[in-house]
Amino acid sequence: MLPRRLVCLTLFLATGLACAANKEESDVSSWIKRDKENAPPPPEQEFTLPDLAKLKEWRAYKIGKNMGENRVEIAADSVTVGKDDILRYAVAIVTKSGVRNVFFEGLDCYSGRYRNYAWGTAEQTWKNTEGVRWKVADLGVRNAWQGELIKDFCSFNGGSYPAKTIVDVLRGGELPQKFK
Repeated sequence: MLPRRLVCLTLFLATGLACAANKEESDVSSWIKRDKENAPPPPEQEFTLPDLAKLKEWRAYKIGKNMGENRVEIAADSVTVGKDDILRYAVAIVTKSGVRNVFFEGLDCYSGRYRNYAWGTAEQTWKNTEGVRWKVADLGVRNAWQGELIKDFCSFNGGSYPAKTIVDVLRGGELPQKFK
């Protein structure tokens, strides 16, 4: 009698577990919610790197405590939002001692990820970064500015603000009321 009860109990529990199983999610939904790091890259269109030597509108951008004593500067004259809705810009990280590290990056506001396309050389040219994937932009991580930029330059619906709006903010303006 006891074994029959165990069999019934086992079947009852198995039925309960089967009924309680989560509804299957699509692959994209699963990636976005759980595994942004391994999500497929956003579709990108061709773009041209700006001439590093001609970028003149470097603007200090206050990021917060996570940058320590390093200063973040963004070249307002490099900011673009492509037809692929990727926000691209040149950014310089200036250390307390004055060492300047320059990068050209892209932000995908829809997935909350960024990519480094190139870094600046001493000759004021770009050296393409190879093998770099889209990475999750985190907030509050030491020496990481991309999460703050996504927070500031991406709208609530996932897209980026227009390039002109971002440039105006970098030049000392504020977001227009319709974007707040």
